[in-house]
Amino acid sequence: MTNWIISSVLISLVCASAWGANYLYEGSGIDPDEWLDDANWSDGSGVADWPTGSDNALFSSSLGMTITQTVPLHGQLQVGRGATNAVIIGVGGAVYNSNQTVVGITDHGQGTLIIDGGTLTTVRLRQGVLNEPAGSLVQVKGGVLDVNMTDSNTKGLLDIGEVVPAVFELSGGVVSVESSLNLHDGVLRVIGSQGMLSTLAGFYFGTGPASDTALIFELDSEGGVSSVGADSFEMNGVASVEIDASAVSGGEVLNLVLIDLGSDTFSAAEFSALSNALKTTWVQGGELSLSGDRHQLLFTGTAGWEGTRITSIDPVGGSVRLMVETTEAPANLSVLGCSGLTSEWRRIALATNAAGGFYEADLSRAPSDGSNLTVYLPASQQQAFYGIEKSSLADRFTVAAESDPALTTHSIVSGGFELGISDVGGGYINRLTLPGIGDVMGPVTDRYGRGGQSAIRDALHGSRYNPTQAGFSDQAGTVCRVVESLDNTVLAVAPRPCCLFRGDGKFDFTEWENLVSDNYTESGGSNDWDTIDESLLAGQQATEITSEFDYFCTYEVCTNASIPGFRHYYEYQYVRDPGHCILQHNLGPLYDPVAGEVTDLSVDAPSGVDAASSNDLGVLQFSISIRMDRELWAPEYCGRVYGLDISDLAMESRGSNATVRTYYKNTEFASRAPGYVFPSYATVQVPLFILADSDDVDQSGALGLYFPDSDINVNSVVGVDSESGVVVYKDDRRLHMETRDSPFRISTMQWDGFRGYLLGMLNPTRTPEGTHEVLRGEFYLLYGSPREIFESAQSIEAF
Repeated sequence: MTNWIISSVLISLVCASAWGANYLYEGSGIDPDEWLDDANWSDGSGVADWPTGSDNALFSSSLGMTITQTVPLHGQLQVGRGATNAVIIGVGGAVYNSNQTVVGITDHGQGTLIIDGGTLTTVRLRQGVLNEPAGSLVQVKGGVLDVNMTDSNTKGLLDIGEVVPAVFELSGGVVSVESSLNLHDGVLRVIGSQGMLSTLAGFYFGTGPASDTALIFELDSEGGVSSVGADSFEMNGVASVEIDASAVSGGEVLNLVLIDLGSDTFSAAEFSALSNALKTTWVQGGELSLSGDRHQLLFTGTAGWEGTRITSIDPVGGSVRLMVETTEAPANLSVLGCSGLTSEWRRIALATNAAGGFYEADLSRAPSDGSNLTVYLPASQQQAFYGIEKSSLADRFTVAAESDPALTTHSIVSGGFELGISDVGGGYINRLTLPGIGDVMGPVTDRYGRGGQSAIRDALHGSRYNPTQAGFSDQAGTVCRVVESLDNTVLAVAPRPCCLFRGDGKFDFTEWENLVSDNYTESGGSNDWDTIDESLLAGQQATEITSEFDYFCTYEVCTNASIPGFRHYYEYQYVRDPGHCILQHNLGPLYDPVAGEVTDLSVDAPSGVDAASSNDLGVLQFSISIRMDRELWAPEYCGRVYGLDISDLAMESRGSNATVRTYYKNTEFASRAPGYVFPSYATVQVPLFILADSDDVDQSGALGLYFPDSDINVNSVVGVDSESGVVVYKDDRRLHMETRDSPFRISTMQWDGFRGYLLGMLNPTRTPEGTHEVLRGEFYLLYGSPREIFESAQSIEAF
């Protein structure tokens, strides 16, 4: 706050009487509210019998006036001059003064000025001026208060509590301040959503360390409130922002813009001070935040928890950075966002760094300095609201439940190409809509054991220890959480335990069926094959089918291709120490130490020789695939890539038999896995193949599947810090990689995707302290002509 504003107070008061006569309101006329009745005014020796021209209208007794007429132009209007009184400007009232309006002046002056449907035009409005007045109140309920700029150095200023505290209330009408709004000491109260307050210059909040100011927003019954608009913002002193929701029906609080700046932005210090001084009434939690461009101070009516809050929001490049202060476990926290005042809240995907990084669903991998987490949102949403939600895994996860596998709960669209997933099926793909064709996943593939998903198994455990994305059986899926981006281009499946699939009908490992049926025929006694007495097993079926792995994945619109497409990233995290689930597969007919023998699992990391034990995965097989109904789409051609040029793309008839092509083989690892036999499939050079209705490489309508030779897919086993998720080592353990096109997986369904064989994975008791291993991969679905798909795949990861 500049010093001239304070000094000008004294100058204008001392000199005011020199420019015109002072008229004291006496109210002795026939109508006390008639301005043009000389009996209502003392004789001020002016040119008329009432204030006009440069004359001052002074309310210095307990008498007040209600103005419902257009009154003559005059110099000053002083309400509460050494007395307690009120002036009301009602409907039809129009008051204009050429000097200023002062409310609450000289000894114990307690003035009240109410604008309720009329208009006051003044060059300056001041409250709480000189000599310890008892207080002053300005209420704008309707009509217009126009503080204009026709005067000299004091033009267009609205000063609240210049010397002593004062209260300014807005509940309706328009307050327009052509210069600055100065809240020196006292309260600016905004009531409901029917008013408008804007200043073309600055909003100054406080005048010094000792000033005590409050900006109070009282919400209406719908949870709305008017915002304060200003070009710039500055604060100095003890300031507070209060939200009062006691009038809100049903306890629901909407998202609010409190202060909206034109050219200025809120600084980190200002936002921190305001956040620390936030007070709420009848609000469960609630917090301040900033818009992505920091021009708006926002209040979110989301649930809050003690110990967790957003402390700052800043744009960083193309991202928005949130600093989150918390004492909670980050895995229990997720980011909430909505794009506007009328938008619904949604859980939104975040990133691990300003450059984008990996999309995440919770804060478990957010960088931390101990008490503060750094969260990046992948795209700057300039006018968005953000909050933090806390919920434990138990609130959002069920390992297996009977539900509708055809239910698509979330989807993203790229150029008419749609991908849909289900949060009651582990986030598996159960909709793939091709332009002009429609959804190629229908009744045959809408099952949790089919659709589009990934899965892992290993030869050491007879390929029966089978963590899968979607769930336990065709009918029983894993219930999980899916979060979105505000721009509808990303879906992220929150990390959660991975269920074992029930198997192929030959090996029953579940004695309990209290959650879902295992669809095996039981025959008395122990009704499974693992040779363990589980009649008193804690957790029952959940303990049997919940693997030691967590699963996490993302789906996103592909931005590094010129045609419609999606990127799918996934992780299988061996995050829990070996427990009862894998123990079931270490005994009896489910364990095969010959086929799964590996003399050394790690290649470059961790260092040393790590022979596979019964709690590790030995000769690990993974697959990522989509299944499609032949009745909905049965393309006749498959394009395979034998070289680096478009001429090396061969559009071949699919026929009726499965076609497998090797695109990577490392026979140097043969001695490490003596039980594994490398297959002798024909080879292709590039892990890309294309399904099409024509052998014309320029005909649109083809679907490309691409598993690039990226760092993620090459170094597919990584060791990560168990607290932060930071990768601490990478390892290329690939034995053999292949593409698979099976036009008739069964008579009504086709299977297309990629399969790989790795040396295996170490369980967490054998990795470096504080780490665990993760199997990761990325997979692309592209739509266009075969030529466009070929060229787009090259732009994603060069061949």
